[in-house]
Amino acid sequence: MRAAHELKRWPLIVKPNDSRGGGSRGVSKVRNAEELPRAIEFAQSFYDDKSAVIEEYLDGVEHSVETITHEGETHVLAMSDKVKTPEPYRVDKSVIYPSAITPEATERVHAVVKAAVRALGIVEGAAHVELCTTADGPRLFELGARCGGGGTPDPIVPFLTGVEMFKEVVRLALGEEPGNLKPLYTRGCVYRFLTPAPGRLRSFRGLDEVRSWTNILDADVTLREGDEIRPVRAGGDRAGFVIAGGLTRAEAIALADRAEAHITFECR
Repeated sequence: MRAAHELKRWPLIVKPNDSRGGGSRGVSKVRNAEELPRAIEFAQSFYDDKSAVIEEYLDGVEHSVETITHEGETHVLAMSDKVKTPEPYRVDKSVIYPSAITPEATERVHAVVKAAVRALGIVEGAAHVELCTTADGPRLFELGARCGGGGTPDPIVPFLTGVEMFKEVVRLALGEEPGNLKPLYTRGCVYRFLTPAPGRLRSFRGLDEVRSWTNILDADVTLREGDEIRPVRAGGDRAGFVIAGGLTRAEAIALADRAEAHITFECR
């Protein structure tokens, strides 16, 4: 409680000190002191380390940025805008490429990302950076010295840019010279997570059809008959995903919307 009062503002973000595994495990927004005990208990429920981080809540457009650094030069490959599931939890619902912020704002984000990579001493390899564009400019959340999770390094970044991110990272790890690290073009892509209403899953339909559509790069339902569909509080509560591509951001969003609507869940 003392840490919350030292920040002298609400709302706040509470999250675990240990963040292995990602997926917004234990992360929630707190609007007032009455909600703080619930948020701390949630943050403590995922890891053996029971310490929690309390930090300022930033209002703005959230981004994830994928980079590869070679010989100290950082190449920004892809930058998304994120849409979150309903509060108080902070789980990704959609990760949309490319970002729709202005070119000037994009340049400022890239500068912050490169400075963060440099500050951590990363001279070879990937980085996955999470940050927010606010009214006061970019504000850094966190940086992982790794590729983004799930389908981010493949198939998303190759479709978006022509850069085979995962292959290039492996080459660097083996001490080999990389191939192309600069985007060849920019397309649209949406990493859409499926979040049906809670219940006990009886069946689902439409996945095979969606997988056959042009520019569906990947899709899956991660639950099986009889599994519980839980309220979404962390990434593992989501029921599946669709990765939809397009020549433009708008095309990719439209395809993701159509695919999500086509995959239906029946509960008992």
